Amino acid sequence: MTFSWEISIPLLLALVVQLALLVGNAVRTHDRSVRAEQLTEKADHRISELQTELAQFKEYAARRFVTDEMMVQLETRIVGAIDRLADRLDRLFEARKQ
Repeated sequence: MTFSWEISIPLLLALVVQLALLVGNAVRTHDRSVRAEQLTEKADHRISELQTELAQFKEYAARRFVTDEMMVQLETRIVGAIDRLADRLDRLFEARKQ
């Protein structure tokens, strides 16, 4: 069996096709990589926006819930004061009747 270094036309054509496919895949991979980076930047920006919105909501909720809790406490104190005033008035009227 003899080995020959002769390059035939079909072999040359196959090598050219393989090289073209390799270059095409490299270009397509690069394009996908660039697109993925762009999408990543957009996602990072959106995440940043959502983090800001969440922080603002947490602050609003904390202010709102504290205010509601304080209102309940204030209402309890006012109702208690009114009840004590009513008791005093009842005792005053009872004392005048006797």
